[in-house]
Amino acid sequence: MDTKSNTAFERAYDEMMERAIKASTGERKRRLLLDRFNEKLLAQNVWWEVRGDLEGLIPEMEIRDLKDGTRFSNYGFLHPIPRPKGLLMEADAFGMHLRDVSRWQYADNLERQNHLLIDGWHLLRFSRDDMIEKPRRCQQTLIAALSAWGLSLLRTDQG
Repeated sequence: MDTKSNTAFERAYDEMMERAIKASTGERKRRLLLDRFNEKLLAQNVWWEVRGDLEGLIPEMEIRDLKDGTRFSNYGFLHPIPRPKGLLMEADAFGMHLRDVSRWQYADNLERQNHLLIDGWHLLRFSRDDMIEKPRRCQQTLIAALSAWGLSLLRTDQG
């Protein structure tokens, strides 16, 4: 990413996060205030490189699951026509999602994913390592998913 694009990303990211923090309360706000290194990688190395903006991206999107519980996704992107509900994206670090979880947390994470898919969400998960070492592959996955699922690849000012 060149310096001009990096500056534009930083400005857009800071504005998106400021709006989200200001509009949130409770658990969502707490999550937004945590270190968001992996989530920022996803926004910058994958989403920004594909779309060129952060319009419509919802950080720490709060979702009701099938058991009326509250779940969060690192990012949500709503489809303008509620055909599928939209896209959820996760930035997964190895230690956080596999090595350091209990058996109960592991099972709950799988159940969470199943419920989101059953409820009509599309879900993409990207590893921290791939976002750093193989960002083009992550971008290609996002492009293929957006195209296959009928979600817009165009920036909001283009289409």
